[in-house]
Amino acid sequence: MDALRKGAGACTLALLCGASGRVFNFSAGRTEVRREEGGWVKVFEDGFCATDGTVLLSAKRGAYREGQAEVVLEGEVVVEDTAGSLRAGKVVYRMDEEVVEASGRVSGLYRGWKFRAEKAKYFRREGYVVAGGGVVLEDTSGEVSARALRGRYELEGRGYIEGEAVLTRTGAMLSADRISSDGRSMVAEGEVLIKKGNMEATCGRAEYREGKMLLVAGPSGSISEGEIESTLKGDTIEVFLRDSEVERLVLFGGAKLISQGPKGSNFLSGRKIEVFIEGNEPKRVLVLGNAVGVYEAKGKNPSLNTVTGDRMEVVLSEGEVVRVGVAGGVEGTYRWRGKL
Repeated sequence: MDALRKGAGACTLALLCGASGRVFNFSAGRTEVRREEGGWVKVFEDGFCATDGTVLLSAKRGAYREGQAEVVLEGEVVVEDTAGSLRAGKVVYRMDEEVVEASGRVSGLYRGWKFRAEKAKYFRREGYVVAGGGVVLEDTSGEVSARALRGRYELEGRGYIEGEAVLTRTGAMLSADRISSDGRSMVAEGEVLIKKGNMEATCGRAEYREGKMLLVAGPSGSISEGEIESTLKGDTIEVFLRDSEVERLVLFGGAKLISQGPKGSNFLSGRKIEVFIEGNEPKRVLVLGNAVGVYEAKGKNPSLNTVTGDRMEVVLSEGEVVRVGVAGGVEGTYRWRGKL
């Protein structure tokens, strides 16, 4: 019994978890066994290491609480298995449930994502990690990063981040109250803000799948080109992407596009508006259904031009209108206001 209570060097420890027995091989500078409320406690100090062949535990010190079937690790803790690794100041490993609960400057690598947080829980059996308190994520390629107050990451990219959530990728930034993924699509909810280059959009909900993003719940967008600012609105806005670059915008339901600059302003509206983008600049605008166009020129010869039709096509260069084509029940007015 004395040899069991106090010893040194490598040993083999049989830890019985529930109805099944699990054998951990361990090593430590010294060990001690003592009786506490709830059962025996085996303490390991001066460098603790243990494994059952599926998980590796190491720390400055550890304790196995027999009654709770848990291992408590403290000081430079490392937990490793085939899914990844975790480092923390303290870890409680609940063996029956296969749950690793970490706290104190937690960092790790799980399924291709690096993460940092104040605390984290790793559910080994179910295959996911829940983290809280300033979560920071980064994929191993360095192309994608995220931060939030808390989050959950599962297999094959499933999970969520929430609470001041921000996701960045290849020059684009997405922020929302909550960002979630099922491995095939991504959904952002609550005060969504999207920024990429000179383009920006806001809405209540954004859904991304297979190169297309759908903005709903009060969506609006803006494009800046030097001194020219364009605003886009609609009941729904679709954003089509190619190689992570915006290729086309489609506005549905009460669609409006307003551009303002030092030379004047343009107003377009219709049931549907398509904006074709090249090099982050609008090059062509197509208005379909109840198309309305209003152009107001400023300067020495101010004027006001209005036109309506079934279909309208506007071609732009450096933000300025260079050609307008209207078809179907065309009507319009031209007003010259003279010198200012």
